Amino acid sequence: MKLNNLKLIGFRNYKELSLDFSDCTNIFIGRNAQGKTNILESVCYASMGSSFRANNDNDLIMWNSLGSSITLTFQRRGVENRLEFIFEREKRRKIIHNGNVVRQKELIGIFNAVLFSPEDLNLIKGAPAERRRFLDGEISQASPAYYGELLKYNRLLQQRNFLLKNIRERRSEPSMLDMWDAQLAECGIKIIKKRLEAVKKFNMLANLMQRRISTNEENLSVVYSLKGFDESIHNIEEKLNLYAIKKKFLSFELIKALLDHYKISLILCNLYDFSRIYHILLVSYFLAFELITRIILKHPFFHNQYHHPTTLLTYFHPI
Repeated sequence: MKLNNLKLIGFRNYKELSLDFSDCTNIFIGRNAQGKTNILESVCYASMGSSFRANNDNDLIMWNSLGSSITLTFQRRGVENRLEFIFEREKRRKIIHNGNVVRQKELIGIFNAVLFSPEDLNLIKGAPAERRRFLDGEISQASPAYYGELLKYNRLLQQRNFLLKNIRERRSEPSMLDMWDAQLAECGIKIIKKRLEAVKKFNMLANLMQRRISTNEENLSVVYSLKGFDESIHNIEEKLNLYAIKKKFLSFELIKALLDHYKISLILCNLYDFSRIYHILLVSYFLAFELITRIILKHPFFHNQYHHPTTLLTYFHPI
């Protein structure tokens, strides 16, 4: 995939901007608060339809402006694509791909991007929720079906929780839970399986990369950990199905299973010892860039120029 052009209108601090990109590495140099990160934000927005810095799309619109837009032209497998996002205050955002309006669910997988920012240090030292968010986002880019399962699971969980509230208030019968339990178990198994597959690949490449850069002195491992389950998918499937069949599937059990995390450890180095900040930075970088580029974007980090992903870097120039 090659990013050819980016156009911004009324986006953040840019009244109007048009950028053409080179085939490989593009470096933006400037002082603080000049808009370097805003460029990266607009590109990354196109991959998942959300900002890594703002929770509300209105925050993306330039001050005193009624609306804004992001337009990207890029090549995917040799085919020219155009992706446009139109924002208006207090109105629903519009996504247009090659002239056709699409939903966010349909957006996933059209334009793939990998982001590494200082906040990604939390992949190592932060809470498991940060690692789940990162893992789910990257798997979703490679598998829109996985993204669909995540949406389905969250929707089922909300509906089931609403039913539990009605049961507590004696407005619904407890027997109605059976249908939701079975659907949650089926959906949860699919999500866990996909996460296990991804982390297994991460682990293989993580150790390979770490041994290469440490001259075979250190081993890096990424291990998937599930609360209340061993690491066998057969055990997970049997246990979840057993709850559903016996009608003893408690809501917190499946939620606990999906509130999993993957453990990252570096032999000869405790990553939670913050005095070893070099290793935290190093491992974060490879998780966020090298490994995901290889696995999710499906081509090696170093390849011939035609297949090399467009790389955007920002550099702070001190006063």
